[in-house]
Amino acid sequence: METAIALIAFFIISTLVMPNLLSKEIIILLIILGVVAFVRPEALKREEVFALVAFGILFSLIIPDLMKGK
Repeated sequence: METAIALIAFFIISTLVMPNLLSKEIIILLIILGVVAFVRPEALKREEVFALVAFGILFSLIIPDLMKGK
């Protein structure tokens, strides 16, 4: 339950602070992980959910810059 609340709070804060920071894919990932964490808390541990979210956010922020090149 705490994981779902933390994901929702992160989504709201990041949307208010910087609206275009998170891509649609990351928002969908946050929603799916929040639902999974709420419905089946035994399916994923809290650390796994946060690691997946952090990896997804870092991946979406770094990879587009690397694809542009110099």
